[in-house]
Amino acid sequence: DVCSSDLLPQILLRLVKHLMQAKELRDRVQQALIYPAFLALAGAVLITIFITFMVPQLSGFMAQTGGVLPLPTRILLQIHHAITGYWWVGLLLGISAVIGFRALVRTDEGRIGWDRFRLMIPGYGRVIRHRYYAQFSRTLGTLMENGIPLLRSLDLVTEIAGNRFLELKLSEVRKAVIDGATLSAALQSQKMFPDLFTDMMAVGEQTGHFAETMQAIADVYERELDKTVGLISQLIPPVIIVVIAVLVGLVVFSILSAVFEMTHSLQFRPH
Repeated sequence: DVCSSDLLPQILLRLVKHLMQAKELRDRVQQALIYPAFLALAGAVLITIFITFMVPQLSGFMAQTGGVLPLPTRILLQIHHAITGYWWVGLLLGISAVIGFRALVRTDEGRIGWDRFRLMIPGYGRVIRHRYYAQFSRTLGTLMENGIPLLRSLDLVTEIAGNRFLELKLSEVRKAVIDGATLSAALQSQKMFPDLFTDMMAVGEQTGHFAETMQAIADVYERELDKTVGLISQLIPPVIIVVIAVLVGLVVFSILSAVFEMTHSLQFRPH
């Protein structure tokens, strides 16, 4: 029994370390998002002021002077009408989307589909995958080092996967191992781990140093996880800054187009 062996303290220590790593990961991402979040808020406020106050005033003044609003300004004016006249529609759609999503993920098929989609999201999915590769190999190696049979170890790592899609894949892996396949071959057939992972695992199986190999694999993917998180945390701020700059630039361009058109019409207006 797991609890009667010396494995329980090691599992608990590993769990504490994993939770600390998860918290550190969240803290790093949150710290990286503070500055771009402030810029996004400031940009949203600026755009709202432009759309809500300046664009209607420009359109009213252009109507008095007999000028025609340029196309970018007319588009911005339609956005203003949509926001001010149909904001409640957006609110209802948002609430409906949240309720529908929660109902979807409560079903087994919906949860599997959502967990699979999360793994494919650029950047975010890579972080989840690398974190799971490290968690899977570290936990499995620790269990095997302490004499837990392979099938029982697979049951335990399946229970802590935290992803219904991966749990479903691991159940198929367990069936293949029962039928006589090696763990590396079973994992490779399910396409749930990269080739490097399964190749290193196969070497450990062939050399008889499976547990040590799994710990080495965990070290590899923990380093990859750190690099991925560092890269994403560096890329997020400039991406958000560029998006906000483009949006603000489009709004300002639309307003300036109306101003130039108004100035042009006043200059050439017959007296």
